[in-house]
Amino acid sequence: MSVDPRGHTLGIDLGTSNTVAVLHWPDGRSRPLLFDGQPILPSAVFLDDTGGLLAGRDAQRHAQLDPARYEPNPKRRVDDGAVLLGDRPIEVVDLLAAPLHQVARVATETAGHLPPAALTCPAEWGANRRQVLRDAAARAGWSDVRLVPEPVAAAWYFTVALGRPVPPGKVLAIFDLGGGTLDVALIRNDGSTLVVANTGGLEDLGGLDIDALLVEHLGRLVAERHPEVWATISRPTEAIDRRHRQTFWDDVRAAKEMLSRSASAPVPVPGVSTALHVTRDELEHLATPLVTRAVDAVEETLRGAGLTPAHLSDVFLVGGSSRVPLVSRILHTRLGVAPTVLDQPELPVAEGALLDGRTVEAPSSGTPVTGLPISGMPAAPHSTGPVSPAPQPAYAQPAYPQSAPPAPAAPRGAPPYGFGGAPAAQAVQPPGRPLPPRPKYRTWPVILLVIVMICGGCGGALYKAFWPEASFQPLGESAKITFDDLAANGVRKAFPGIDSITAVAQRTDGSLEVARYGLTDKEVDRVRTATATSWESVRVARDWVVAIAVPGRDGKRLAVFANGATGKAAQKSIGGNDLLLLRTPSTGFPDNVELYWIQTTAGTVSALTVDGDGTVKDGTAHRLPAGARALDRPELPTDAAHFADRDGKLWWYQGESAPTALPTTIPTDLPPELVEVTSTGDVLLAEKKTGYQLLSGAGQLASGGDREPFWVGHCGQDPCVIDQRPGDPSSRELAVHGVDRKTRTPVPFAAPAASVPYSDEYLLVPTRQDNAARTVAVDRGGKSIKFNGAMLPVDADAVLQLSALTTAAEPVTLTGIDLGWDFRTEVGRTAIRSSGCAAVDVYLACPRVDDFAVWQIRKN
Repeated sequence: MSVDPRGHTLGIDLGTSNTVAVLHWPDGRSRPLLFDGQPILPSAVFLDDTGGLLAGRDAQRHAQLDPARYEPNPKRRVDDGAVLLGDRPIEVVDLLAAPLHQVARVATETAGHLPPAALTCPAEWGANRRQVLRDAAARAGWSDVRLVPEPVAAAWYFTVALGRPVPPGKVLAIFDLGGGTLDVALIRNDGSTLVVANTGGLEDLGGLDIDALLVEHLGRLVAERHPEVWATISRPTEAIDRRHRQTFWDDVRAAKEMLSRSASAPVPVPGVSTALHVTRDELEHLATPLVTRAVDAVEETLRGAGLTPAHLSDVFLVGGSSRVPLVSRILHTRLGVAPTVLDQPELPVAEGALLDGRTVEAPSSGTPVTGLPISGMPAAPHSTGPVSPAPQPAYAQPAYPQSAPPAPAAPRGAPPYGFGGAPAAQAVQPPGRPLPPRPKYRTWPVILLVIVMICGGCGGALYKAFWPEASFQPLGESAKITFDDLAANGVRKAFPGIDSITAVAQRTDGSLEVARYGLTDKEVDRVRTATATSWESVRVARDWVVAIAVPGRDGKRLAVFANGATGKAAQKSIGGNDLLLLRTPSTGFPDNVELYWIQTTAGTVSALTVDGDGTVKDGTAHRLPAGARALDRPELPTDAAHFADRDGKLWWYQGESAPTALPTTIPTDLPPELVEVTSTGDVLLAEKKTGYQLLSGAGQLASGGDREPFWVGHCGQDPCVIDQRPGDPSSRELAVHGVDRKTRTPVPFAAPAASVPYSDEYLLVPTRQDNAARTVAVDRGGKSIKFNGAMLPVDADAVLQLSALTTAAEPVTLTGIDLGWDFRTEVGRTAIRSSGCAAVDVYLACPRVDDFAVWQIRKN
């Protein structure tokens, strides 16, 4: 790549479906180029009447007129030599050059000249394909272009722009799932530099394949109801039929993207007055085999390098198709590491291409990736000007892993309340960050001190009696819970009980062993479950553990129930998209676990009971309203199961009779985080996105003015909402709308869908800015205390701060915090899998390498 004397450089990611370009200025700024006001340019190409090639959204618009002259994914045709558009053969080089020419035009308008470019390509592309790409760049105006493998560019972005170094001996996995291909790269820190340990992937798997499955699924529904309509869409013969086919595919793709943030999405059908509705459950059922195959490719790449998932420090997801929540969930389940995915995963590859200061044409095992940071200090981007730290792009605010499982099974990097671990508060604070608040001094301690001076010994006794003390103390090990033959990367999680701690561990045969440790009698009772390849979720209800396996090849999932107290276990096969909601326990049957079983495919709901002797009893299945989606959170018990039908009408079901309609409706496109169903059956929702009304089943509770809701829920006994100025996460505030508690507290950069109430006295709100996790504790008066790091609940006014959330046994610093007085006590530093810890009363239980440890961390 030639050097630009004016200091501009351009990174381009020419993708199967979309193209992204990021321009780097001499002053250190990096911003994506905008095409029609958007940072993403469709890679589509259209042959117009004059024989010219249109690219991007212009091509998409013209495709409605004549789809035969339209190629939506030219990168997939790289081996074809020429492609017939209409009645004219077009060289593939020209097809690829068309979107690149658009990039060149906008780059020239922005920078005042055409900057030199770094162009990314799939890691597995050979010399012939790379030459086609070079030739296309030459026709677009670049005589000399530098090629960078896409996953290597992503690694540069992760380690430099995000400042996430790879620890010595560990491996960063890049999972690049685009529209047409999957690229995998393993970047290892060998102690002195970073090397590409191995590359892999699949050339025949991408978002387009998920689109095709969804089109096929919806096509069957259209064919059942309107066979003549589907015949013209699926086998078009006229121009209008081809337009309808293209429109239907575009609408299906848009619905797929909407399902990444909503539970359901409408799909219009050309020629039909009513739209279809597709749910996230349906999409995930269809996509699971493809995503499973993609994760298989990651494991195969690991094996090819002689590595295991235990070597992974992080998994970084890039490419637009990685936005599908199922991708993160299955990767986390199989690899044991919660992936990192950004709000716009299409952008990091283009930005990373700029950060690579040298050509990396064909990575192979042991190829050095010179310049990637080994420590936490970011490296500088390639530039002819003065060296400066790589800036954090304004558009690339790191987001949480979208599919990180809910508490209590918090993954690495997503603690129980949805935020990642960060170092504990230190004596020396970074510039601009306030010191922790000092305790407030009052008059009566001074009087008490005078009494101490006068009364001597009796004064000491009074001081001891009236001055509060920290409740936490250094670790004092109380017991071990041992296991045999544990799977290295399997489930490892502790759960608190009233007078016990339940430890769940996966064995090498795939079964779960459940051990209940009595805090009073110090006895351990055990039971084992049936086996599964891997487990999707593990929850507890009283003494019962409810675990659900990842779907098998038949699309079914194994649900197991195990009671460590009684030694009983049971199992049941459920559908791949079915939900099991925990019912609020019946007081008359303390040894039972009760659930609501929602069979998504059948469209029914029924009560499910597991008796104390391990017998599974099915209740009567009741038909759900058309298009019903469940509103309850699976990890929280509920008195009744609540649903919204396709018209937005609310329904409830309590196990005795058919679902009943409630006199409330909600917008059909309302995101799940703006609907909350409480254990008492009260339904909270925001009426609209901007200038919202906070509603309950009984009517309006509060108005949001010109602010937009970000999260809706209950804070203790009171309804509350986190809102913000439109598009401004720094302005987020927690507003509590109780009868005797009306407060509004700033919580800038509050974390998505993770603001779980803690106790009636304190609310813990996780926040994340610049990839740093923090917590805001809000008291009943609306005053806040800020903390660094992840919090593990202990009781109503005490929490345990964790320096990091880990899924492998690694050293973690534990700090006990008494919220009422902001007393902070360092409990200790020990090697644990901190994401699997649980605290109850005065005890803490955590998984270690081969066992669980139980410590006393507070005074009796």
